[in-house]
Amino acid sequence: MKLITYFIFSIITFPAAAEQIDKHLATVLGKPVEVQDINSGNREVFTTLFNHYAELNNLIPTHDDLKKYNEFKKLSRELDIKELKITIEELKTLEASRALSKAELKKREVNTKILSHYQNQRHQVAALKQIQNQDHVPDFLRDLVQIWKINQSLYKKYGGGVVFQQAGLEPIDAWFAFFKNEVNNGNLVFHNKDFEDQFWNKITPNKTHWSYNAEPKSPFKEPIWVAALDKIKTKLNKLKQSENN
Repeated sequence: MKLITYFIFSIITFPAAAEQIDKHLATVLGKPVEVQDINSGNREVFTTLFNHYAELNNLIPTHDDLKKYNEFKKLSRELDIKELKITIEELKTLEASRALSKAELKKREVNTKILSHYQNQRHQVAALKQIQNQDHVPDFLRDLVQIWKINQSLYKKYGGGVVFQQAGLEPIDAWFAFFKNEVNNGNLVFHNKDFEDQFWNKITPNKTHWSYNAEPKSPFKEPIWVAALDKIKTKLNKLKQSENN
């Protein structure tokens, strides 16, 4: 299975510059982690052990999972484009009656750029359409669903606090417990003290951070793309009705 490197890279904050370190950092599932910097070592440990956990616990995304995610992406994209166009048109109408303020001009500029960005993402639209055939689902979409299933499973098993990040929910205490267990089982063996120290530091939650929640309410009950679908559909229907009136 392809490693979920893209998502691990997005959910773990690394330094801007890769820190050089001795080559042999660790052994993961009996195989050496031999890389030139800490960033690469972190990603290899995470992706290898998370993928192994997914395979052992049958956390592979189903066709139904992917279809639901596809519907969410398609409809949320449609809603975003409609709302952007409405905002731009409202500003154009306002400009016909008076000069726009600096804030209004900036708002129109930003919305126009975002709309242009959406309209130029033809490759992503084509990728989403491929979900209709599970055999040709893009790796990055399959991986996004899989990392959520992994996080859901780890949270159910270990509990603990959750960090709310831009990339999504992170069961940070569960991650810590998971990797400690992997060390105890011999699946993860560190050979470099500096690498080991920074690894644990990365996944030790900063409990003073605003996004850390030690007692979240059902954070992994269902994926955000499933939970948000009804709201998106309702908004789209209202916009379509107003367009027809």
